[in-house]
Amino acid sequence: NVELFGFQKAGVAWLLDKPKAMLIDEMGLGKTLQAITWASAPNKARLPCLVVTPASIKYNWEREIGRARPKDTVRVLAAGGSWPAPRPDWTIVNYDIVGSFAKSLAGAGFKTIMLDEAHYIKNLDAERTKQVMALSETIPNHLFITGTPMLNRPIELFTALVFVGALQRSDYRNF
Repeated sequence: NVELFGFQKAGVAWLLDKPKAMLIDEMGLGKTLQAITWASAPNKARLPCLVVTPASIKYNWEREIGRARPKDTVRVLAAGGSWPAPRPDWTIVNYDIVGSFAKSLAGAGFKTIMLDEAHYIKNLDAERTKQVMALSETIPNHLFITGTPMLNRPIELFTALVFVGALQRSDYRNF
């Protein structure tokens, strides 16, 4: 197992009793390891987990899960690939292809969905945001992970607040 630093332990301790939360920290401080630790905490029943991430870092997730949870099964989905059987403990898919697996993912019985570089869903009207939000409706635990929660305008934080249950989509007109 990988040892957490003190500040990472504090972050995980804060997250533990929250089924929906945001993990926002600067690059290089170990958000991925904290997220893996949160999802795999004993008696929290957060596995199987779906991780949605940019394509450029999905294999980083696979490597980090392998380091932290060597006995867990991990599957990285690729364009043109097929749905894994049996379902692994961890499924990793990138934002660009999540729609092509939408039906399989929706019926997979995930207990957790994590969005890494979650600012990718800042626009409620974008297709990938719609797909991710539809998937998340059937998954009880949500973790929004980013070092950049808001890029340009306050409205960009709205989707994050909907994802973690702090706001409803219908609140958009009041935001």
